[in-house]
Amino acid sequence: MGEKHETVADKDMFYCFVALDGADTSVYVIPSKKVAQVVKDSHATWLRTPGLKGQKHNDSKMRFLKNEYRLKIKSAPDGWMDKYLEAWELITS
Repeated sequence: MGEKHETVADKDMFYCFVALDGADTSVYVIPSKKVAQVVKDSHATWLRTPGLKGQKHNDSKMRFLKNEYRLKIKSAPDGWMDKYLEAWELITS
């Protein structure tokens, strides 16, 4: 994802992330507001945390969305995406 996704938070917009696992696929239906929060928080936490050799991380426009981060992200505890797995009711209600 990109830096711009930190601010995309329309109440009527959802992302559908597709996990391809061989013949099986899973879809995570996540509100854009939640994605924006997690993308922003995870990147800010990564920037504040020293690298493996103690160096400062360089900022970039690239962002990552994960179900589990190596660092503690308040808005995205381990497994945070699980509740959005096949959550089609979020967009049909």
